[in-house]
Amino acid sequence: MNVKSLLFCIILSVLLIPVGVKSITLDDLINGNELFVNTYLENKGQLVVRQEITLVIELKSNRWFAGGTTIRLPEIADVIVTQREQFAENSSFNENDISWTIQRWRISLFPQKAGVITIPPLAVMLKVNHEKSGNISGTIQTSAIDFKVEVPDGISLTERWLAAENFELERTWEPLDFHSKQGESLRMKITQTAQGVLPMMLTPVKFESPEYLAAYYHPPKFENISHRGENRAVRVDTIDFSVEKEGEFIIPEIRLNWWDTGNHEFKTVTIPGLLLSPNDPVVEGEFGSSGFNAINNAVFLLLVVFLFTITIYIYRLIQRYQRKVTLSTELTEKNVLRKYNQSIRDKNWVIACRWLYYWLDHFSTISKKEAGEGNLLLNATQAQKIPYNPLHVKWGLATYAGTFDNPELNRLVKSLMQAAYFNVEPESQSDFLKITAELSKNWLKRLKFRLWFKPDKIDIRLNP
Repeated sequence: MNVKSLLFCIILSVLLIPVGVKSITLDDLINGNELFVNTYLENKGQLVVRQEITLVIELKSNRWFAGGTTIRLPEIADVIVTQREQFAENSSFNENDISWTIQRWRISLFPQKAGVITIPPLAVMLKVNHEKSGNISGTIQTSAIDFKVEVPDGISLTERWLAAENFELERTWEPLDFHSKQGESLRMKITQTAQGVLPMMLTPVKFESPEYLAAYYHPPKFENISHRGENRAVRVDTIDFSVEKEGEFIIPEIRLNWWDTGNHEFKTVTIPGLLLSPNDPVVEGEFGSSGFNAINNAVFLLLVVFLFTITIYIYRLIQRYQRKVTLSTELTEKNVLRKYNQSIRDKNWVIACRWLYYWLDHFSTISKKEAGEGNLLLNATQAQKIPYNPLHVKWGLATYAGTFDNPELNRLVKSLMQAAYFNVEPESQSDFLKITAELSKNWLKRLKFRLWFKPDKIDIRLNP
């Protein structure tokens, strides 16, 4: 072949190369209805906080998927996003003599806050076979999705609870024949199993350990079990109890709350408490609470303190009232003088003389020395039986009237006796009130003699 022939062949080959042919992309397949991308939520009905919400990304091609598919997970505020399954759900079907291949990918969302959640467009990287262009790879974007989550009625986000399709709680211990003697140990295992949650979302179990019963917590064990499309989360807590001093101990009950996403109702799972005894086997029963329920030991203690305080307050009020009633009815020195003054205002001179004589007989300087430091106190009932008859009062006051150091006091007492026993009208009623003022100054310093009879032995009434 000469040079001219070779040059001709080269030019002809260049001319036969197609010019302006555009390569086919995934977007071209979508626009040509050869590739479909669909996103939707698998959950139906009410969506609540902490519930697993499944986002499905469905890819459909009229050929087949030639390579692995990768989905870039988004970052959403207050939402835990994870891809539980590493493989897609594959299926196929025929429609109008066309065979379609489907891939379904699932993304799990766990919202931690109520409100409207927006899932942004997701980047999906895949490779699809084409009849003319062979394998086509690239990245496509899904559509954004909005949905609303709520907090179930009657539940607070501050409480310990989880949202699940199913929840189970079990407890085992060993040895079964444990006795709480010093140095003995009891190992307890608490297993939580839930469907529709992540293992790390299961509630930690803690006890208020009794005195002399030490509790040692092992690191919890987590497991995620997937079987036929169902995911079950497992958490195992192991606690070792060591007896430091022999005695009876109570390990409180365990109470965990959860929201049933299938039946849309709030439920509680309870494991009864344990009674440990040095002489008897372990006994299950209702002995207390581990602190997971709303009313705990602290609230009970506050209630007891409150009731005790109210009781003391009422007791003090009763004491104060009784003391007030007692002071108002006792014939103290002050009360006797008040009754004397009232008799003077009522112009009841005979009764006034008797109250004055009673005061002189019980509260004067000499009577106090004879009775010691204590004064004679009578209540209102006893006051009706004060043993002084009019004759004794008249003789007694006549004797007292000349014994005072103050001449004015002697004159006033004699004037009161004349008004009481001889019907002599007093010059001034107010003068008799001066008697109590003079007596209050303790001018009664000397008495020449004491009455020869003992008034407390004479059964004479005060009232005429």
